[in-house]
Amino acid sequence: MSGNYAPVISGIKIETKVGDTVSFASEYKLNTVFQVISFFEKEELENEISEIHYDNKSFYVYLRKGNVVKFSTLSDFENNDEYILNFVQTEDDRVIMELIEDNNPIYRKFN
Repeated sequence: MSGNYAPVISGIKIETKVGDTVSFASEYKLNTVFQVISFFEKEELENEISEIHYDNKSFYVYLRKGNVVKFSTLSDFENNDEYILNFVQTEDDRVIMELIEDNNPIYRKFN
């Protein structure tokens, strides 16, 4: 991450004991978070991320403009990179963009 900036990461529970390895499920979740951050860094948009949250079903990338990118799997995120870039750079109207594999994203406003 550039400078001293880092988004809040929440909802990922890692249960392990000293000397144990991290479980595959936790490793997958952390890898997904790091891949999302890397994508935003590559596009020089890392400062747009406020928080990345996981709720046991989906990941939510909260953006500083008040918008949210929601997805369930890393492939959902990776397969929609052009939609994500357009959304992050142009949308500023409190919208959730839900990424669904092999389909166009679903957009909905929220209060």
